[in-house]
Amino acid sequence: MVRGLGHWAAAVGLLLSGCTTAQKTVTPAESHAQGDAGAAASDAALPSADDSGDALGPLQDATEQADAPPDDGAIDDASESATDDGPSLDAHDASASDAAAEATSSCGHDCQGGACVMGVCQPVVLASMSCGGPGQNITLDSNNVYWSWGACGGARPKDFALSDCIAAGTCVFSTPKAGGTTTPLAVGLAPLAINATSVFYDTSSAVMAVPLTGGTATTIASPGCLSVAADSANVYWTTPTSLFPAVLSAPVTGGTPTTLATGQAPRAIAIDANHVYFTDATAGTINAVPIGAGPVTVLASGQTFAVAMVIDSTGIYWTTASTSAGSVMSMPLGGGAPTTLAAGAGYGGPIAVDSANVYFSGSAGLMSVPLHGGTPTTLAGSQGANALAVDSTSIYWTAAQAGGMSLLKLAKPQ
Repeated sequence: MVRGLGHWAAAVGLLLSGCTTAQKTVTPAESHAQGDAGAAASDAALPSADDSGDALGPLQDATEQADAPPDDGAIDDASESATDDGPSLDAHDASASDAAAEATSSCGHDCQGGACVMGVCQPVVLASMSCGGPGQNITLDSNNVYWSWGACGGARPKDFALSDCIAAGTCVFSTPKAGGTTTPLAVGLAPLAINATSVFYDTSSAVMAVPLTGGTATTIASPGCLSVAADSANVYWTTPTSLFPAVLSAPVTGGTPTTLATGQAPRAIAIDANHVYFTDATAGTINAVPIGAGPVTVLASGQTFAVAMVIDSTGIYWTTASTSAGSVMSMPLGGGAPTTLAAGAGYGGPIAVDSANVYFSGSAGLMSVPLHGGTPTTLAGSQGANALAVDSTSIYWTAAQAGGMSLLKLAKPQ
């Protein structure tokens, strides 16, 4: 995913702006998006995030409810109506349980915390910012969403505390998938990649790492990156064209980078056990290089401004962009003829994939298309996504909202 991909049309020709998120291949049985489409529903249609009330100020925790506790009578009534088969529910718990059951019944499946309206699951806001640019990258593990967020404005000081990035810098956060407290992990920029222990991100001058649970950040190597991926041993990234346009790797513990490839403008990156895959946005190519270095293979050419890419165990998926339209593309992992899965206005943004569909951002909003092509479906209308990822049950994305941005979640259609 490219930082600010929701505004990809403005990004054409600005190859140095932003960073992408890359993910590692998974098997079809566990296939889910590994990486940085769509749009948030209107504020009125979304469950709103309550103010967190903590030192983060504009950060809002969408899962904390401000419901008043039931009065004694309500509790007594609930207790009296309980059977001996299990613990009693107070009025609040019963109401929440009934609402969840109704949403599941009406929509035919779990809406993952979102409302069910006329048989369709609605997005839920996991976190919101009251100022600043849209969220820029997303990556996932089994429990959390890791995402980055743009500055509220003003020059970023050379050294400042995490609390200061809310007002003057950019931050890397984690938010529970089920909702809950959003935690700042580091002061830094997109992109994001994770392995079992760390989040890897950029500071414009270096690739950094911080523990998944937060803590002391460490420098992996310089220069900074446009896109990053990681496995248990190494970090892989593409560098800004103004510095040294290349694909680099370094140990996850830090060290001297190894140059895997050079190009005109290497951009998006993804890895599997054997290869590093990358796009060259200027050359218009999709490429592969052995993960430990070796000759570069051009897998596809003629791919205009390909800046977002993901892979699964069998294929490569990417978006292309021009000033007026874009395409969602795919090809076999080992090479072959590219296939156009979808084409239309605004299709040049972030992309994600699971075992059945490719998810992307279009002018109509958050969209999907079957893995092997077909009719695109609009999942959530309105604004385009700036960053996008999926797991086995849900779609996660960031989008601009009035006065700021939001991190959203939508249950996948069943």
